[in-house]
Amino acid sequence: WYQRRVHGADIAQAAERLCAMSPGATEARFAAVADAQKWADFCGDVAYIAVLLEDGLCIDREQELTMGNKVAGVELVWTLGAMIDYASKLPAPVARPEL
Repeated sequence: WYQRRVHGADIAQAAERLCAMSPGATEARFAAVADAQKWADFCGDVAYIAVLLEDGLCIDREQELTMGNKVAGVELVWTLGAMIDYASKLPAPVARPEL
């Protein structure tokens, strides 16, 4: 179980640091984590999350967030992909006429 409080700026800075690492350094840095074989995806994952929070969801970089990998004992790994898949099937918003 993992839970940590961070700010949006922390996530953006982590993305910058991680994406600046060489492939060899990234692989070595994450060799001991459970998903070590997915190290090549980590830069894209954290960059996507940073942009989604700030530009997609308009969450201020100074907003405190709680990050975790489970809610009520259920793993969250699948939720982002499921949300994107669901959102891609929604109809496009209809422009509202000016009043």
